[in-house]
Amino acid sequence: SILLWLLKQAGVPGFLLWLLEKILGLQKRLLQNAFRHRLRDAGGSKAKEKPMQYKLTTPCTAEELAKLRAGDTVLLSGVVYTARDQAHKRMLEALDKGEPLPFPLEGSAIYYVGPTPERPGEVIGSAGPTTSGRMDAMSPRLLDLGNKVMIGKGKRDAAVKEAVRRNGAVYLAALGGAGALMAKSVKTLEVI
Repeated sequence: SILLWLLKQAGVPGFLLWLLEKILGLQKRLLQNAFRHRLRDAGGSKAKEKPMQYKLTTPCTAEELAKLRAGDTVLLSGVVYTARDQAHKRMLEALDKGEPLPFPLEGSAIYYVGPTPERPGEVIGSAGPTTSGRMDAMSPRLLDLGNKVMIGKGKRDAAVKEAVRRNGAVYLAALGGAGALMAKSVKTLEVI
């Protein structure tokens, strides 16, 4: 951590740095456990199961997603579409006109991201999540039409939560501030 590095540069003895590192690590684990238990309690589950890690490939089905619980880690591969509020608005306008969407919604994963331009040799620039609430007014309709995975950051409104339950879908939380790291997992990019 930056704090430990600064203390080391200031000449703090190694034993104190080691002790502080252990204390910070313990604090991190305690906070993670408290957060996971709070998430599970909010979801109505009384069980305090250990968080699991799942590997999923798009398109996803409700049956595959049913095993997921708050606090689990999901490694998602396959095609993941990116769309923010303006793209959602255009999709709903196309649906209202009876026009086809540029991709199949059934089992789809949509990541709420506004990628930055790529540098030479990269597929995409930083790919951090945007606030999901911007899509709340439009998400229930897309979920009802088959969208199964939404990825973003922040809270969702009651209508989205109900549509998630009704359709066996999931909302995956992406870490804000980790856009450069997430961009490294993007293998190809196509604008549709």
